[in-house]
Amino acid sequence: MSAIALIPNDVLVEIFVACLPQSPGILASHFSQPPFIRPHRSEAPLLLCSISSNWRTLVLAMPRLWRSLDAHTLWSPHLVKLWLERAAHSRALSISLTPTLNPSCMPIHMHLPLLLPVLHRCRNLEVLGWFASRTVQPSLSTSVPLETAAISINLRDTRAAQWFSALFTAAPLLSRLHWVGPVVTAPWSQLTYLSFAPLNPSDFLYILPQLVNLIELHLICCDGAAFDQPGWHSAF
Repeated sequence: MSAIALIPNDVLVEIFVACLPQSPGILASHFSQPPFIRPHRSEAPLLLCSISSNWRTLVLAMPRLWRSLDAHTLWSPHLVKLWLERAAHSRALSISLTPTLNPSCMPIHMHLPLLLPVLHRCRNLEVLGWFASRTVQPSLSTSVPLETAAISINLRDTRAAQWFSALFTAAPLLSRLHWVGPVVTAPWSQLTYLSFAPLNPSDFLYILPQLVNLIELHLICCDGAAFDQPGWHSAF
């Protein structure tokens, strides 16, 4: 009997979790723990499934190994759905959806219908390049466990802003937000961290009095933002 075969399953679980790779992203640059796994056959958890039948059975029965996903390199909706199914009923999903120029990868708008059914289980969410016109509006009859969100959308995409307003309003645990996009409704008073790209002083002045629990603030200058206008000087 090999030494590996003598390792208890609960110890193997912790070893497997420690083997998980993590990909960079906006959350990685703003927060200490980049939570997204970019699937690859040479890395965990997919690699662990190929070691032995016993390991495969154990890995597939461990939602902790599948509750994080950077979906931008996947080329099939089926693969995204399969990955999320392996996360079972975990209420700690971490999902990143970003656009890609690689023709072999699935366009971001094809990921979005797969995201809707699991929003109520998502704790960390990163979305770059949202195309709301290609999706249906979310049905959020219950609260979502969202704690951290990094969202960057077209500054003229007001429909997407409405979509995320509905999501943020249903997120009583949201405390860290990176937002680039049109004016949005969010639970500003419960945020402790905010990275924000306002287009004009009025946007910033609207939310400033509501940031009563904020510990860290980053203002981002994006295309079209007029930080050198007199209104910005009076804002401070």
